[in-house]
Amino acid sequence: MNIEKLLTDVFNPQANDVAVVLCDIPHTNIEDNSKWYERRIMAQEWREAFISLSQKIGFKVLPLIEFPASGAHSKNVPMELGTPRSIDSAFAQSTLAVALTEFSITPLLMNYSKQRKNFRSASLPIVEKRMEKTALAADYKEVYRRCLVVEELMKNIKGANVKFSTGHDCYFDLRFRTVRKDSGRLHQGDSPEFPFMNLPSGEVYMVPYEGEKDCKSETAGLIPAFINNESVVLKIAANKIVEVSDFETSAENCRNLFAQDPARRNIAEFAIGCNPWAVVTGNILEDEKAGFHWAFGRSEHIGGIIKPSDFISSENVLHVDVVYAKDSKYQVDFLEFIYDDNSKKNIIENREYLIF
Repeated sequence: MNIEKLLTDVFNPQANDVAVVLCDIPHTNIEDNSKWYERRIMAQEWREAFISLSQKIGFKVLPLIEFPASGAHSKNVPMELGTPRSIDSAFAQSTLAVALTEFSITPLLMNYSKQRKNFRSASLPIVEKRMEKTALAADYKEVYRRCLVVEELMKNIKGANVKFSTGHDCYFDLRFRTVRKDSGRLHQGDSPEFPFMNLPSGEVYMVPYEGEKDCKSETAGLIPAFINNESVVLKIAANKIVEVSDFETSAENCRNLFAQDPARRNIAEFAIGCNPWAVVTGNILEDEKAGFHWAFGRSEHIGGIIKPSDFISSENVLHVDVVYAKDSKYQVDFLEFIYDDNSKKNIIENREYLIF
């Protein structure tokens, strides 16, 4: 894969840009692993690609910023951390930040991008070198087109019915929410209200209604899920996981996961993957771009209300996606959008998209 081409297609750096690449590093009880080591090499390679582009275009590239790993996805990372300068200092001097990390700092990047004018960022948690031959090598013009198709279809939506390959089904209440997209394009001036994306890209998403208004959330049903190597069925009511049942395996670990903190029971995301180059391997960063997925836990960073302070402890904070794409353990047999006027649009039938 030509990294310079990817950076150009996705970010289109301009002469007035200042780019910074970040990566987290192992420490104390957080042990290194081969993929993490490879990712840190990728961070150096991507920075070198930015430097090569900068010599043609004229923008600046800061030194690679390394910071101690948080130990958990979506956990808050102190901005004063970082070497050779702090994350806060690097961001203050930058207009474009790209983070290749073992543990997701997506909420940090999202929140900073929303607050700071003329700053855009991309998060690549658990990205793997092999993705430079799959989802990262996508035709991002086609990914962008697909995201626009889904984004348009999700406007004026009030809910969605999903029937899974196991026969279980669930209704997702999507009232009072704004549709967002990771489209594979983050140029200067694009998405001024939300200048952030994941890479690999290719999803359109909403946070289900979480019941904060005068009416109850109508998200309810039964969802089969493969979580932490357990096959379980989750009973959903009022946008919460209220019961965890054994399905094809014991659900003991999964039950413990949700028992530890009520905030983990929140249904935090409803999303459609739009990258046909994505393959399902068990790496959630790429898996989720391949098909339908939902998530539980934290949601405030993507448009919801559940934030870190809603968890019993900062150690319990998480946002976990569960994917139902081709080659996932479970798939979606049928998915339809329901609109404010009660009209409906079939999106998936027999595990295939109908809209592209």
